[in-house]
Amino acid sequence: MENAWSTRGSERYLYTVYSHIISHLCDTILPPQFPTSTVSHTPQAIFKVLHPPLGEAAENVDKEDPHPEQIPDFVRMIFTYTESNTNKTTVSRRLIDLWEIKGLNITERWDGALARLKALEAISKYIEQLWKQARAAFAHNETWTVVYALLIVGPYFSQVVWERPPGVVEPPTPDLSNSTITRSKALLDNYNARIEEAKARDVPRVEFLNAPVFDFEDVEEGQAQKVSLSPHFLYALSLPLKEQFDDCDIQPS
Repeated sequence: MENAWSTRGSERYLYTVYSHIISHLCDTILPPQFPTSTVSHTPQAIFKVLHPPLGEAAENVDKEDPHPEQIPDFVRMIFTYTESNTNKTTVSRRLIDLWEIKGLNITERWDGALARLKALEAISKYIEQLWKQARAAFAHNETWTVVYALLIVGPYFSQVVWERPPGVVEPPTPDLSNSTITRSKALLDNYNARIEEAKARDVPRVEFLNAPVFDFEDVEEGQAQKVSLSPHFLYALSLPLKEQFDDCDIQPS
């Protein structure tokens, strides 16, 4: 946390903090089909069907790369491995939740009231990105019925849940040309499309809004401030498991 605070001008150093947390939390979840099923986290997860390894074939491969805003920073997934009579292993993936990490570059301490207010103000700026990620997840995984999403701004988190809407389509990601006139028209068309899209946008269920990820202890002279995961954050992380994977055993973290 000290490193993330001292380098708060870039959100990338928060990835180290949350990568450590999510990795540890995955180790506390035991699926009933273990060891053929495991829980793991994946950074920069892509929901589309990508090109298969050399020498293998895949159906319905997506020809275009996903838009960066549709790629969450981390996801927790349950991977189940099945071996066929031909000794070929197939892998099914079920989403637990997705995490999007954003920085909180302020001069005030992260555990202060002003920091929490700044984190709250940032939610409206980033919530659309989570919606795009949820839509991409639904569009390319027809069996997924719910998406839990965490928006983490510095040391504060919000948890929202999208139910699968009817007729899921991927969020538009138009490719604009370099022509000024064409680009201007395309931008206008894009804005109009986004307005129409926003009118019909599905609203998520909010489980937590701008709650603390950590409990900060009082600073003792000559020592670094001690922190631990807050009960709110730990409870939030259990919700997608209770709703979708209640047969998993969970050990205290």
